[in-house]
Amino acid sequence: RYINSRATESLILRISHYMTFMGVVLGSAVIPTALCVSWNKANKWGCIVGAVGGFFAGIIAWLVATACLNEGIISVVVSLCLKTS
Repeated sequence: RYINSRATESLILRISHYMTFMGVVLGSAVIPTALCVSWNKANKWGCIVGAVGGFFAGIIAWLVATACLNEGIISVVVSLCLKTS
């Protein structure tokens, strides 16, 4: 059973794209946080730098993938899949 059974393909694509972006943003802190909790040699600065570094690596990967899939074009419309053709 769907929450919105009348959702268009464009809306579903935008939501899935948004969820993928959120995974990139939030997923960057998972490993540093897990190491901070489970590894006794991890310190707070290592975890902070790991989370911030992972965030920037994820954004760079997102933009590179966007450019590769869209003939080198990086824009808000293309990156967030606001317009489908």
